[in-house]
Amino acid sequence: MITRRIFGGLLLGGMALVVSGCDALVRPSTEARYRLTVEVETPQGINSGSSVIQLRAVSNPEWMRQSSGRTGGISFKGEAVAVDLGKGKTLFALLRGETNDVTPFTFLRVAQAVDMADYGDARAMLERMGRGRDVRILPPKMETGCADALNCSISAYPLLVTFKDIKDPTSVERVDPDNLEASFGKGYRLKVITVQVTDEEVTTGIEKRLGWLKSIGLERGTLKSNPPKYLDEVTDPIQLVGPNSFSTELFK
Repeated sequence: MITRRIFGGLLLGGMALVVSGCDALVRPSTEARYRLTVEVETPQGINSGSSVIQLRAVSNPEWMRQSSGRTGGISFKGEAVAVDLGKGKTLFALLRGETNDVTPFTFLRVAQAVDMADYGDARAMLERMGRGRDVRILPPKMETGCADALNCSISAYPLLVTFKDIKDPTSVERVDPDNLEASFGKGYRLKVITVQVTDEEVTTGIEKRLGWLKSIGLERGTLKSNPPKYLDEVTDPIQLVGPNSFSTELFK
């Protein structure tokens, strides 16, 4: 005999599946995963770190496009790349660029030299990018695959940061990709950042390195104690770095 409580649970679960299924029919989606790898030259040799990131793109039906003006959308999940450099030093490549326009979607698109102007639908673009499985070098600037609406001279790299004291989130500092020696000392240089489409699982566990990550994420939006209230007050991209720049899965 099915009790009311169990029946109610089954009913709600069934409704959720129906809603989910309807959304999949109305807004078809495509997913792709890629490994973002950062290699650094150190006095002891090449050190590297990597992270698997997942992208999901959806297409809006025509009636939704007309009402919202949007052809669809794209989301991502994963975590930042951490590169151990020895002597307690760690370089992080974040899930964002120096501007809000540069995201994990940008890393894959620019690495594969896909021009946004050729596509009116992010899902079609992601489907194409998901087929290219060779290792691609991420260029420092958006010289290829750049939309007219973007400043093509801005960095295509993820924002690189480190901590003076990894136990203190407010000690976060930007790292210049052209001058790692300024942050880590003589003999440190960014060698290459690469992107490769993969079927591997999304990387997790960065909170083991950053024990404060989840608690800070629940308290405030950025790592700095006094973040700017408006975007036009931002003078340094480090002011926009928050816990979700390191992980998407901890703050669902």
